[in-house]
Amino acid sequence: MTTTVFRNAAWVVAWNEARAAHVAKRLKLQHAILAEIGRHDVFRRGSPAGSLTLLCEKAATYPIITRACVYRCEPDGNTLTPLALVDNRPAEYDHINTLGTTSFAPSGIMDDMTEPNVISDLQSDPGISDYRQAYSKTHGLRGAIDMPIMKDGHVAGVFCLRTCGEPHVWSQEEVMFAGALATCASWVFERTDRQKAEVLVTGVAERLKLQQTILSDIVRHDKFRHGAVIEAIAILNEYATKYQNISRSTIYYCAAGDSMLVPMDLYDRRQDRHYRAGAVPTTYFAPNGEVYT
Repeated sequence: MTTTVFRNAAWVVAWNEARAAHVAKRLKLQHAILAEIGRHDVFRRGSPAGSLTLLCEKAATYPIITRACVYRCEPDGNTLTPLALVDNRPAEYDHINTLGTTSFAPSGIMDDMTEPNVISDLQSDPGISDYRQAYSKTHGLRGAIDMPIMKDGHVAGVFCLRTCGEPHVWSQEEVMFAGALATCASWVFERTDRQKAEVLVTGVAERLKLQQTILSDIVRHDKFRHGAVIEAIAILNEYATKYQNISRSTIYYCAAGDSMLVPMDLYDRRQDRHYRAGAVPTTYFAPNGEVYT
């Protein structure tokens, strides 16, 4: 009896040691993959598509992962667009479709996806729709992790990992690995939005600078300051067309109670000429004809 107990205890200790060694090996590989991603210049400075594709490529180097992809939630709140895909199998599997939000959140509201979808067998899980089971069978997909990509407290996308062959019971370390990859994707999303904001701010600053330059040139122009009214109007029209894509500028005059607007000057930058256009009714600009309102 005592001998049997010691044997069982020894077996349990040996099993736990073997499992701990296996877990340590997996964690070491995961850390190596994440470190390589963090050091990679494409991830740190590349385009959004390049950075996300690199994430998928590195994720797919993990032994059990066959397929990795990233989806982005669209503003309509109903669809997710694929941004990157890596599949280690032949080329016929290298395609991906736009999905509805119900593919990840049963309610259709992505912010309801508060936890990852961890599935051992896509082909038989009772929580999977018949369509998705059939799709998984056709494409040979089995295990799945759908990890939400969070940004500013909302679900901005989903990082998906897939296995093939036999069903796979995901370990806690593998779920955490998927979470780390989703965090990396979130950084890419944030960097992209920040770059867009910087471009927008730079564009606004450049436009404001151009506007200020044009206005300054106008008020310094001798004809605007001292010339006849028609000359000042002509200068205004000429300088208005210096702003970005404006190619034609016209100034109309209308006295109170008039039903017609009289053109004082029309300047077309394309021909570099001033014209006298025809009068137009006030309803051309104000549907009720009251241009003063």
